[in-house]
Amino acid sequence: MSPTLTSGEGNQQLCKTTNVTLLNDFYTDYPQAHVEKPLVEFSLFPSLPHEICSAIWKCNLRRHRLISIQVTDEDDTACPSGPSSSLPYTDTNGLGNIISKRNYRLSVTSNHRLSPLLQVCHGSRRAALEFYRLHIPYDLKAHGEQHCLYLNPEFDFLHIKQRGAPELFVDLLHDAKAYDPLGAGLLNVGIGEIHPEDLQLPMNPATLAPLALSTFTAALNSLERVFFHHVVHYETRQMFNSIGMEEVRYNRSYPLNSQTEVFDLLDTDPRPITADLAKVSVGWDPREPLCLWQEMESKFQIRRSHPVEYQFLITASSHRHDDDSNVLTRGDAGRFLQYEEAKWNKPWEEGELFQRLGYINPNTPEIIKQASMPVFGFWLFHVDAFGDIPKGQLRIGRNGRAQWEMKMVKDLTKHSPQLGVFRLPHD
Repeated sequence: MSPTLTSGEGNQQLCKTTNVTLLNDFYTDYPQAHVEKPLVEFSLFPSLPHEICSAIWKCNLRRHRLISIQVTDEDDTACPSGPSSSLPYTDTNGLGNIISKRNYRLSVTSNHRLSPLLQVCHGSRRAALEFYRLHIPYDLKAHGEQHCLYLNPEFDFLHIKQRGAPELFVDLLHDAKAYDPLGAGLLNVGIGEIHPEDLQLPMNPATLAPLALSTFTAALNSLERVFFHHVVHYETRQMFNSIGMEEVRYNRSYPLNSQTEVFDLLDTDPRPITADLAKVSVGWDPREPLCLWQEMESKFQIRRSHPVEYQFLITASSHRHDDDSNVLTRGDAGRFLQYEEAKWNKPWEEGELFQRLGYINPNTPEIIKQASMPVFGFWLFHVDAFGDIPKGQLRIGRNGRAQWEMKMVKDLTKHSPQLGVFRLPHD
C-alpha cells in the first residue's frame, strides 16, 4: 500500500510528541520494533557458492551515499618526508599510476560508517573492497596507503570542501583517477561552503604541472553529475523576514538535512509540494558556486562528448543553535521536529511577536492536515530553476568577488525536483 504523503491529523500534535510519520520511515534498512515477522537467520548462506555470496553482498552495497569531506593543506614541516622525498607527480602508487604526492589530508565531516561487510569474513571483505574499488588515502605521508576512504564512483556523491590552495582540488581529482583500478575516478562531485566567499576553485591552468593539467582536464570531462551543495538555516522553513515581513508561513515540504550518508534518490518528490514550491527561500543566491564552476571550466577549455547533470542540492539545516547535536538517527529526527514545531508555536502565543504584529496564523487545521509529510533529505533542482547567470550586473566587493543577492525567494512550481531521502537508523 502506498503511504499517505500528507502530514495528517497525527502530525498536528508534533509539538507534544516525537511519534510523527516521516517519509524516511518508508525507506529504511532498519526494521521497526512492531514488525510482526522479525528477521530470521538464513543458516545455509555459508554453504552457498562464493560467486552467489559475493553477488548478494554487493547487492546489499548498491546504494547511494552523500559523503562530505574536507581537504586540508598540510604543512610539509608537520610530517617530514625524509631522504626518500620526491617531487610532486613523480611517484607511483600500488596500481602503478602516478600520484600527486601532495601533502594534504582528508577528513570526513558526514557521519561516515564503514560497511559491516568489511569485518564479517574474508569473502565479505573482498566483495566490499571490490565494490568500493576506489581507495583514496586519508593522509599519504602520515599513514601511507593503508588508511583509506573507500568509494564507489558510480553510487557515491562526494561533497568536497577544502582549506588551502585551490590546487588541492586538482590534486584530489588526479589521485582519485590514479587510485581507481578502472581509471574512472570521481563521477558525482559537489562543491559548496557555508559561506560562499570561502569557495575556491583553480582558475589558472598555467600554474599546473603538465601531467596535473592533463589529468585534471580529463577528470572534469569524465564527470557525470556536478551538484552545488546549498544548506540554509532551519529557520528558513519558517519564513518571516525572508519574505519581507509582510507575511509568515511554514514550509513543511522543505527537506531537512542529516549527517547520515545513505540515501534513496527518487525521480520526483511524491509529496503534495506545489503550494510550498510557490515561495522557496534559499538565503544567499545559490548560483554563485555555479558561476565559479563555469568560469573554471571555461579557463580549462572543458569540451565534453557526453552530457553532464548540473544540479542544485537544496536542504535546510537541522543543527540547533542551543546545542551541538546533529540528526543522525530516527529518534533525533523526531526530537528535532518537536523542537522546530515549538519554535513555530511560540510567537503565536498571547503577547508574543506574531500576536503583536497582528498576523493571522496560516496553519489552520485543514492546512495542517494537507501539509506534506516531513522528510530528512534534499531536493535536487536543475540549474535553470534559479535563472540564468547574470552577466555584467554584479557588484564587486572588497575581496574582488562578485556580490550576490543575500536573500532569495523563488517560485519553483515549474520545476520538479528529484528528492533524496536519507535512511535514518533507529536509536
